[in-house]
Amino acid sequence: MTTKPKKTKRAKTTSRRSGKAQGSDSGPTGAAASAASRKIRGQRKAAPGPATRRGPCGAAKIHTPTKPIDFLRAYQRSAATDDSRFKAYCWPRQVGKDHTFGFEGVTDMFSAEIEGRKASHIIAGPSERQSLDSLDKWKLWCEAYDVAIADVIEEREDGGESLLKSAEIILPGGSKVVAVPGKPDTVRGKSGWAWLTEFAYFENPGETWRALYPTIASNNQFKARIGSTPNGKGNKFADIVLGALQRQESGEAPEIVIPDQVRARMDEAVEQAEREGRAEGLRFGDAEVEWSVHFLTIYDAIAQGLNINPYELFAGLDDAEAWQQEFECEFLDAALILFSYALLAGCEAVEATMSVDEEYWSVKGEDCVLGVDFGRSKNRTVAWTLAKAGARKITRDVLSLDGVPVPEQIEILRPRIQRARRVCFDYTGPGIGMGDFLVKEFGEWNPDKNLFGKVELCTFSNAFKVDVFTKLKMALEAQANLMPISRLLREDHHSLYRVVTPSGNITFKAPHTSDGHADYATAHALANRAAERMSGPFKREAITGQRGKQRRNRRRRQNTAL
Repeated sequence: MTTKPKKTKRAKTTSRRSGKAQGSDSGPTGAAASAASRKIRGQRKAAPGPATRRGPCGAAKIHTPTKPIDFLRAYQRSAATDDSRFKAYCWPRQVGKDHTFGFEGVTDMFSAEIEGRKASHIIAGPSERQSLDSLDKWKLWCEAYDVAIADVIEEREDGGESLLKSAEIILPGGSKVVAVPGKPDTVRGKSGWAWLTEFAYFENPGETWRALYPTIASNNQFKARIGSTPNGKGNKFADIVLGALQRQESGEAPEIVIPDQVRARMDEAVEQAEREGRAEGLRFGDAEVEWSVHFLTIYDAIAQGLNINPYELFAGLDDAEAWQQEFECEFLDAALILFSYALLAGCEAVEATMSVDEEYWSVKGEDCVLGVDFGRSKNRTVAWTLAKAGARKITRDVLSLDGVPVPEQIEILRPRIQRARRVCFDYTGPGIGMGDFLVKEFGEWNPDKNLFGKVELCTFSNAFKVDVFTKLKMALEAQANLMPISRLLREDHHSLYRVVTPSGNITFKAPHTSDGHADYATAHALANRAAERMSGPFKREAITGQRGKQRRNRRRRQNTAL
């Protein structure tokens, strides 16, 4: 059983090692800050006048004497003013991790501009969207500090919708922050403070940390900041947080275990440094890599200033297990990303398209199938069309219906369903009513019940999820399904996780975000299932009805004649 601090300790979110008083001011303030701010503002337009001023959240505020740190809530200020070299935030969703990251990072860059030095920072997130969203928070803090941004650079592998390589903000004095996707190859070689947002959700957090850590260790001025909501056990974030929390509670110092041969070589090198008079900070006793962990639950955040209704939050989530992990920060299951960026990139092709001309649905041509993930109030409806092209399946159309009433959805989907040879429809929860309507019009396909219509009603039981998502991954690994080159589709597929519960069961989950709930990946999986069944028992289907009756009678006469 995992040992954790008592709830009263969690609310403090203080560092055991930090000697700095929590909640103290951070960064240059007062007249010196104002003068420095005017100095580095460059050619920027004048700041808002005395009537109003914009805060880092974009809201207009009455212009009163204030410091940027005043925009932080109590728990954010406590974490941001902890000056430990290695710091971890184990916080629930939507409480301002990136907001707090941005304050501390821009405070350092602002100080560097005043002092005439160059600060370097690296942001990495589990997806390019999250990396860029975090970088946007830094831009807002630059506004709060009245710091001019000299340049913003975004680089992609092939331009357009291709994979992000990096995005960069550069200040007039040369300080910069670079945002990259959280992968070993994108962080390797970078140097500076490291900011790893939603670290537990990286494709491979352990390998990414291994690639990044040497650049942090090479300069004792560089610091590491990792923040995340838990994503099960068995990953680097869980190891760091749970290990540090246990040591904080027990009072034990971190143990450094070094193989004997490696230790002997280290000792020899340090002895040489001692003979040359440069061993300061290099001795074994000087080594300390302990994480200052700031642990927070949604209850702690509300008690310390977050204005959010927990009852409404729980009702909207409607998942007790997800609530434990997402908002109580419990480390529950082991999870792995199902579709990696490399896997998805290998299936992206210019032949695949996001949409087709309307005449495609009315003109008979290539065989196609349809997967429909139904959504009404919480999620969008997505209809994914795959067309057979030899041994491969090519995406022809990806339709998204957000907030569209059910009758209108049916009218929009009708031409697609008429054109498709097989349709797999999400028959879960609110999709039941629409599914019943569709099978009345187009017929149900269920060979077990001797039904050979067009629409298969798919109930998303856990066994069904395991089946369809596993088969979609197999199709992508074989590059049998071609997808459009789209950041939206790439990020949606990448958000899906394979989760192993403590009892050993396997399931698949995706977080609810403003971009959806893996809706596109679900529709894609349903379309892939429809394609597998496109060559199903059509012979049996073809001999039903009046024509089938005539064929059966003809065969009987032939058998009698024999």
